[in-house]
Amino acid sequence: MVIIPSGLEPITFPRRGELGVITIEDYSGAWRSFQAEVGKLRIKREVSLESFFSVAQMAIAGFGHGMVPIGVARTLKVPESCLINLGDKGLHRPVRFVARKSTYSLPIVSNFYQLLSGKLN
Repeated sequence: MVIIPSGLEPITFPRRGELGVITIEDYSGAWRSFQAEVGKLRIKREVSLESFFSVAQMAIAGFGHGMVPIGVARTLKVPESCLINLGDKGLHRPVRFVARKSTYSLPIVSNFYQLLSGKLN
């Protein structure tokens, strides 16, 4: 996860208090998975939106700092030098493999999942 500074203007993480951000809504599985870590990092969600791409666009446009997965920032070509990388602080977005039982039982899908799991573990 990264923070895209509002309007891509340089910021530093405050030594005291919280950094207010725009990020994903409560109902998101991603938010539920890292909500506790966000609080520990003194990040406060001030506004929530339905998609990380919406969050990123709002941050780029200058409506506030946006907290998004690094892949979203890269897709939108936000310069890495502008980003505050939270991965170093332990904040990561989980990746889940979801498939119907009938789809997972296909050899190509099952083999892909096993190969991917082996690489990640």
